Amino acid sequence: MPRAARISIFLFALLLTGTAFAQNPAEAKRNGERAFASERWRDAQMFLAQYQEAKPGDFGVLTKLGISLYQLRRGEEARRYLEYVAAKVPDSQDSGFLLPRPHPARPR
Repeated sequence: MPRAARISIFLFALLLTGTAFAQNPAEAKRNGERAFASERWRDAQMFLAQYQEAKPGDFGVLTKLGISLYQLRRGEEARRYLEYVAAKVPDSQDSGFLLPRPHPARPR
């Protein structure tokens, strides 16, 4: 393969990679939620983290980010996100489902 063709392919691939990572927040959230729904945890984590960085404070995104991290076996990171959401939104069912619950006292 001629050198010019290899360079062209490399530059094209680099351009595609850059557009995947440089998205506006709405696209990042939409792509993250699609990846989450499809259980593509790495993509979900990447896109939702991009959205969170641009627009912090969306508890739904934080919950999905925590769940994605949990599915990627990154438990400590997942716990931080999920505990934060559980503390800020105590009636949230989604954030607490992965956190351990205290056992009820056993009668003697």
